[in-house]
Amino acid sequence: MEKNRSETRAQLAELNKEEKIIDYREQNAKASYVYVISNIGAFGEGVYKIGMRS
Repeated sequence: MEKNRSETRAQLAELNKEEKIIDYREQNAKASYVYVISNIGAFGEGVYKIGMRS
């Protein structure tokens, strides 16, 4: 019976850890756009501007 409790506690600890990871991902998830600009006259040849906006 003690072995069963230990296994259950270990499973609970693992589930709590996974829940924290999911919560972290939800809080840091963002929908945004990435854009790339290439303008030889303004930036020069082979230079790109990469940006992101939400």
